[in-house]
Amino acid sequence: MTTFAIQPISDELADHVRTNRSDPVWEHPAHECVPDAGPCRSCLGSVAGEPTLLFTHDSFAGRGEFKMPGPVYIHAERCEPYSDVSRFPEWALGKPLTFEAYGPGVTLMAVERATGDSGAEIIDHLLAEHPDAEYVNVRNTGAGCFLLRADRAG
Repeated sequence: MTTFAIQPISDELADHVRTNRSDPVWEHPAHECVPDAGPCRSCLGSVAGEPTLLFTHDSFAGRGEFKMPGPVYIHAERCEPYSDVSRFPEWALGKPLTFEAYGPGVTLMAVERATGDSGAEIIDHLLAEHPDAEYVNVRNTGAGCFLLRADRAG
């Protein structure tokens, strides 16, 4: 049994970017492109070879005083948001990932690097080992970009 719930970016954020072609915080333009790889941060499915919007996103929005922006993709057309929240996404299997456990705000409590093959187990482990951890951010180890957040369940 997992102790987490995978959180894609919100529908409101994705809809804003698709409608306005900019991020809602800095109003930096969203760039339409067709990437070779990467996940959509809404449906958490692949964007490879598909029309995509690349935009600036703060994965810590509303959690801390300082902004920490980085680039992320979403499908250019609306997609079904990720809903299997207790399952670690299949596209991440075999990928080198960095798992960061955070406490209140943006208090970094632990970091582990591994492949996505053990993603669910690592998130469960980090949340069990750090009872004050509220969530785990998962990043691409090579690029450093934000992929998804896993909130503590319940």
